[in-house]
Amino acid sequence: MVKFTANRIQVLETMKHLKAAFGKDLTKASISKCELTVTSNKATFAIPGALFSVPCVATGAAKATFPFMPFLKIMNLERNDQIKMTFTPSTAALGNFTFHAETCFFPDDRILRTIQLPMNYTLIDLVRLQDGTYTLEELEFNGIPQKIKEAESDLEKTITSCYRKLKGYGIQLHEVKEFVISKIYH
Repeated sequence: MVKFTANRIQVLETMKHLKAAFGKDLTKASISKCELTVTSNKATFAIPGALFSVPCVATGAAKATFPFMPFLKIMNLERNDQIKMTFTPSTAALGNFTFHAETCFFPDDRILRTIQLPMNYTLIDLVRLQDGTYTLEELEFNGIPQKIKEAESDLEKTITSCYRKLKGYGIQLHEVKEFVISKIYH
């Protein structure tokens, strides 16, 4: 179990900044997950394309993901000057509210990096996540490997389609693959 305490106003401001990152697309906001990374002195809230931190006091290191909009609604109901959150393996509690959260606890905070993706990330952004910047554990925690696999499958289909159109001009499949890979990881 990990607990943290932070200033309610700072957390609310952070949540408002995250919500603003969605712009007018409330549908996207309603289906998006919020990732919270807690370290000994900082709580970092992230959605694709935005990341904000607030100072905190914590009893350990953890990551949790949960639906963004319900958490914002719970935060708006909180009235104490300091918020107190508690994480167990499958739940998070904020004040008297307990809700489902995917959680992971760590003995220290050295692998708790947030996956950096733009707000409107594309297939190429997903494929590039395999460049070694992130550990498999970090990617798995965020549910990224399946998305990467789907992006790679789409890329393979696109390469094959391109090859079929160009093979009459003497272009080989391996040449198309090499060209595309060089452009992705340039």
